[in-house]
Amino acid sequence: MRRVPVSEGGPRRRRWLAGTGVGLFLMAAALCALVVFPYPLFPHPTSLGSIDLRSDVPPGPDIAEALRAAHRRVLAMPLHLPNERYEIFLAHSERLYPSFTFLARKPSSTQGLILSSATGTVVLSLPGIRRMRQRSGGEPVRSRFEGTLDAAIAHEVGHLQARRRLGFRGYLALPAWKSEGWADYAAHRGHLRSDPRGGLTARVALLLDEDAWPVPLSRVDRRHYEWHVLVEYLVEVEGMSFDTLMDDGVAEKPCRARLRAWYAGKGAPSGAAPTSR
Repeated sequence: MRRVPVSEGGPRRRRWLAGTGVGLFLMAAALCALVVFPYPLFPHPTSLGSIDLRSDVPPGPDIAEALRAAHRRVLAMPLHLPNERYEIFLAHSERLYPSFTFLARKPSSTQGLILSSATGTVVLSLPGIRRMRQRSGGEPVRSRFEGTLDAAIAHEVGHLQARRRLGFRGYLALPAWKSEGWADYAAHRGHLRSDPRGGLTARVALLLDEDAWPVPLSRVDRRHYEWHVLVEYLVEVEGMSFDTLMDDGVAEKPCRARLRAWYAGKGAPSGAAPTSR
């Protein structure tokens, strides 16, 4: 084998590095284009109200029904404005959604993520939504654990509305209990206000019930549910506006204490966990 002289190796190495750099640049450009212009991958559009849904496969009757249910959820949201548009890209493929989560540095196990709050674009994973339902059994109802497409659409729309209200930087500065709790509350607000299963008192009892959170649901899941219930309490019982809730002076710990004091005063339902946890 002929040894490459140092004088030859230098230019060859530079050419190799240049070629690699161009390849990486083109790959990065292609991935960025995927986020900015994902339409070719989702060629099947359908719309209702303020929601424009684009799918990677032709949508069936189940998708049409989910879109109608999501539309009803959006109409009940506190920050809904009739002139706003929400573009939802729905991935049926197991391989398509991870391309977006990779770019966003998010776990591929999530149900959905925002591509752009300015344009109101969201990508959802139908397999991820279905896995959530399989894991949770659809319980608790009126929460992210339902694992339904309409709830997932509404959750991401809740995030979009809050981002638009606060601005990108203001929204990123929020603690998770406010951003996630608000999105969950907004997504289920219409159902929560007409829930025949005991209302907020029953949801607090469920939150405090140790036996209600077995595997495969986890402490993380329970924490998310607490954020949802806490935001619901602050808005529905204390009458907080969105802007007041998002203020830096509203902290999680004292709000949680007020929620549990309210629950104790309402009288814990029979068999409910004590509020001293």
